[in-house]
Formats: sequence, C-alpha cells, structure tokens
Amino acid sequence: MLAFLSDCASGQRAQQDIVLLDVARAGALPHQITHLDGLVRALRWAPDDRALGFLYIPGDTRRADALASTGPQVGVIGQTNIEHQRVAQVAAQGGTPQLLTPEGLFVYEFDYSPQARRIAYVAAPPPGADHWWVAQLYVQPTRADARPRAVVDPNTVAGPLHGLQIALPRFAPDGRRIAFIGGLMSDQGATGGDVYLVSAEGGAPVDLTPGIGVTPSWFAWAGAHALLVNAFAGGSSQLATLRIDGGHGQWQPLRTMHAALGDGTAMSALALAAQGDALAWIQGSFETPPEVWTSTLRRAADGGIAALAAPRAITQINAGIRPLWGKSVSLHWSNQGFHVQGWLLYPANYDPHQRYPLIVSVHGGPSWAVQPRWPGVNYGGAPLSAMGYFVLFPNPRGSFGQGERFAKAVRRDMGYGDLRDILAGVKQVEARFPVDPRRVGITGWSYGGFMSMFAPTQTHVFRAAVAGAGLSDWLSYNGENSIDAWMKPFFGASVYDDPAVYARSSAINFIRQDKTPTLMVVGEFDAESPGAAVVRDVARAEGHGRAHAARRVSERGPRLRQPGAQARRAGARTGLVRQIPAARCACRAWLRTRRGSAMRQRSRRGVCTSVTAPCTHCAASTLPCGAARCSPCSVPMVPARPRCSRFSPPCSSPARARRACSVSIACANASRCASAWASCFRSRRWRASCRYATTCI
Repeated sequence: MLAFLSDCASGQRAQQDIVLLDVARAGALPHQITHLDGLVRALRWAPDDRALGFLYIPGDTRRADALASTGPQVGVIGQTNIEHQRVAQVAAQGGTPQLLTPEGLFVYEFDYSPQARRIAYVAAPPPGADHWWVAQLYVQPTRADARPRAVVDPNTVAGPLHGLQIALPRFAPDGRRIAFIGGLMSDQGATGGDVYLVSAEGGAPVDLTPGIGVTPSWFAWAGAHALLVNAFAGGSSQLATLRIDGGHGQWQPLRTMHAALGDGTAMSALALAAQGDALAWIQGSFETPPEVWTSTLRRAADGGIAALAAPRAITQINAGIRPLWGKSVSLHWSNQGFHVQGWLLYPANYDPHQRYPLIVSVHGGPSWAVQPRWPGVNYGGAPLSAMGYFVLFPNPRGSFGQGERFAKAVRRDMGYGDLRDILAGVKQVEARFPVDPRRVGITGWSYGGFMSMFAPTQTHVFRAAVAGAGLSDWLSYNGENSIDAWMKPFFGASVYDDPAVYARSSAINFIRQDKTPTLMVVGEFDAESPGAAVVRDVARAEGHGRAHAARRVSERGPRLRQPGAQARRAGARTGLVRQIPAARCACRAWLRTRRGSAMRQRSRRGVCTSVTAPCTHCAASTLPCGAARCSPCSVPMVPARPRCSRFSPPCSSPARARRACSVSIACANASRCASAWASCFRSRRWRASCRYATTCI
C-alpha cells in the first residue's frame, strides 16, 4: 500500500490530505482517507502498518520554520501567530487524526519504536522557528493522553554534546536505545555532527564517533549493532558502517563518491529497504545530472555490513542532458593547522593560454559544505562558469566534512579564520591556474552573504562582491530576525552578555575600510536575514566615497518576494540569479545616476548609451545588457562580457569631436570610460577613432 500527500481534492485551497493507493491491485484508484485543515509534513507508516504518523499544524498552511517567508509582524511577541507543530496519527482505514504530542511542544522530527508503542521526537516550546537550537529529545507512549519524558537536554547535559543541537532520532531494533546526531548546526535540516547513543529511558548519551574526520549527516539502523551512515567527507559523500560495541563505535568506510546524495525529501538522506538488504538514493554531480541509484548490502557473519556492492543507476531520465559549464576539480590546501578542501569549476571552453576572472562562492550555514551537485533551483556557479569564470567553492573552517573540531573552529571567530582559509584557497588557485588577480570577486547567500559583506572590510583581494541575504551588524540583527537562538551556540554568549564578540564580526564597524563595489540583495519577507542591516550598511557607507544612494527595488523591477536566505530551497528564481545582470552592468548604473544630472549640467563626460553581449548559449546574437533571456533561443542568460557598443561624446564638446569613439571595457566600467573621455577632451586630441582600453572585475 502506497501512502502519499495530495492537494487534488481540496479545490482552490493549498490543503494536502493523505491518500492511499493499493499498488498490488491492478486498476486500483487512489483513496483519500483524511480531510485535514492545516499543514502536513513527514508522512510515514507506523511499523505495524496499522496507522500513519505525520507532523501537523492545525489550521495553518505555512511552514513554521526559518526557511519560510514571514508575514506582517503584528501582535504580542511570543504569543501572537504562534504555530504548534505536533505528531498526529490516523488509522490506515481513515478517520479523524489523533494529536499525540502536547500543544506546548513544537515537534521537528519523530520516529516510531519497532512495535509502534512509543515515539521519540525532537521538540521545543514554540515558536518553532526560533527554538530548534535549544530543542530536547523526548519519548512518550503512542497515545493522545500520554505525557512526554525528556531523555536528552543538550542545554544541561555534561560532555561534548553540551550546548549543541540534536537531530534524526532513531529507535534501535530492540526499542531500548535511541541513536541521534548531535553537533554544532546552523540550520534545521542541514544535519551534521557526531552519532550519539542513549537509553530510551534516559541517561548520559554516548558519543560513538569522537574525533572522526568526517561529518555524519544521515543514518539508519542496519542491524542490532550496526548503523549505515552517509557522511560529508571533505566535499564528497562517504557511505560507511558504524559498528556498535557497548559504548564504543567502530567506523568502517564502504565507499566515497564525488557526488551529492539524497532521497528527494531531505538532504543527505537515503532509502533503506525494509529487509535492510538494499539501498536507493538520488545522485548527481557537477558533470552528471540526477538519477536514481541503487546498491545491495553484503552482510557479515555477525549481521553487520561487510561491504557495499558497486552502485548502479537504474534510471536514464536525464541521460540526454549535458553540462554547458566547465569541468570540476577538488582542491586541498593547508592553513593555520587546518586541512581545507574546496571545489573549482573551470570556465566553459577553457583555454590554458588565456587568463580568466575568478569568482569565490561561499556557502551558507556556516554549518554546511559544498558537494559536487548538479545545478538546481539556485544554479550554483554553473552560469558563471558558462560565462567564462573560474568559480571556487571553498569549504573553510566551520564547514561540515572534517569532523566536529573543524566545524567548531568558527565559534567566536566568524569572518576571521574562515576568511583566512578562503584567501589561502584563492592564493592556491592563482598559483596553479591562469587567473587574473585583478579580477577576483566574491559572492554568497545567507552566511555566504555575510562573508561577502565582511570580507571587503578586511581585504582588498576582491574587486567586486554580490552579497545575498547577508548582514552587516550582528548586534542589531538580534531582535530583528525570527531565529535569535541560533547565534548563542556560535558566539558563545548572548548579545547582552558579550556584545564585543558580536561587534568584532560586524562589517558595519569596519565599513570605512571597504572600497569594494558591492551589490546587496535581500528578500522583502525574509525572516532569517532581514534587510534592515543591509540598508544601514549602504546608507552609512554612502557609496564608499561615491555619491550613489541606497536603492530599493520597486514594483516595476524584479521585486524579491521569497525569503532571501532560503531561495535555494524555496524554488524561487530570486536573488543572485535575477540580480547579476544589474550587478554586471556598471555602465547602466552609471547611466542612471549620471544621465539626468551630468548631462543637464553639460558635463564634459560622455555617456554610454548601449551595452551588448553575446548569448552564452547560442553565441549567435547580441542583446541589451541586463536582458533576462536571449531572444533567439529563449535561454535565461547573464551577459558574459558586457561592452560599450555606442558611447556618446560630451554634449559640450565641439562639433568636430562628435565622432565615433569605440571604448573597449571588460566590465562596462563607465566611470573609468568617462574619465578617459574627459582626459581626451582636455588634451584636445580628437581623432576619427579614439580608443581606450580599461580593465577591472
């Protein structure tokens, strides 16, 4: 029997209900068994197949977490518009669902015991978006009137788990033990840390993977004393078995793959067959699009996992798709005692005799890692590679992939040690590859947006920056966002107890040192990375010495509606992808600010009136800089090499000076272009063709 969620029968409302389909009976039709009124998530069968459990927010269809956009914040803080996500259960025959967990707890994940008599779950008092970082592990009988019992409280427990986050609770086959992942995590759903084991009755949790050099992110019981684990290993995926002997764990790698794995519902999750003898997942990389892969488990004499058979793809859905970007390589470097890994995308149509610009793309988190992944909703660095850039994806300290010591190294040091790791990676790329050091840029989203705003205040390596959903002031960020609780584990204290550590990592305090042109993009309803700090940053900097006022995108432009920090998961084509054309076309920005004033004042500077660029897909036409799509092939594109195709001479120049002046510029830097014009005008050296070459990022 197949159970799934569907909104087909709910009319115009975005309401999902549970539907069953008997796949063993030919011609069977789907059968709706619920009529719910609220948000439904994490549907799963109870082990006895007599009921289905799910997470449920009665009367609401909004996801109550940091990844969801927020509405108007009106009411009493902590009381108004508070969602209560609870574990609910409905009989397989249908009927009215039972709410199993109490209203005073917001449940994030849950699991059934093998006999379906108890449930284990991670929960915290609402609001759920903010309190995941202080959530506890609970166990209770599978009854609506049962009282939960806290089994693990990371806020009070002694040992390495103290003050960290917990996720993925899973009952052992005997129902007496619970395994879970505990670690320093910056986002719910981005799971990583050590594997812990605790009695279902309570007690001290045991770390089964202390000092391990990878980051477990998903696991499943594969026997009474063995776990099958998917872990971040550098920037790759490692499948391993964790044998449990008393209070100790033995890590045995099975296979490491330069690819990203998932099950389509959760990052890093796989699907293990009920019999425990087969495994399935979705796999993709920079070079190969996603397909469904499978493998079989070879058992050892004691029931553990001895080996993993060679994986094979069982679908060819995307077999005809080929990448339009360059190849990828894994890079490794050392810095201040840390081993750092990153991925480098080559430019498309790479020519080793040509020098290329470099873009550094910093991942969000910081608790995450870039793996080779086929570009999806967020596109990654693929468009930049297709446009002729090297793209570096560093996994600096604070990232997953090299154990908890590496992940915790960013604590109380945001923007410093991690930036030094990134700069060391840039130096290695410049030493090994034909990169133009005068054309290095930085970009990122969420934590990567913060780094893109902070880095230019600490170094002048980067000649341009695009910061998505970033922030410049950690002190004011506290209270402006909906997830204040996440900061304390990373800064070591609240903003009230130790404001200095927050100020030290705030770009706003070093803004006078920032001379880098920066585009900052923030979603209007982003509760996680609100835009107030961005506006302050721009307003205080006053264009970094140039009179460009901060601007809000109007209704006539590409207004960003989705939450900025999570556009990569929400599926919205917002943020960096939509803003790159405007960011790249500095000539357009100069034209907007200068045409009305400078021309009216009869300035001696010329005006760039047209910017064109070849389509990176069909390469057969040109289009105006900033156009979203190529008109012949309709492929979304960003101009690869914008150039001034028509440049008007100064309106106050003599008639003899009104001749065609071809100005070749690599990035449409109209300011320098105009300076060259002014110099030409002052020297009175007018010719039929007056050419100036300028370079910048």
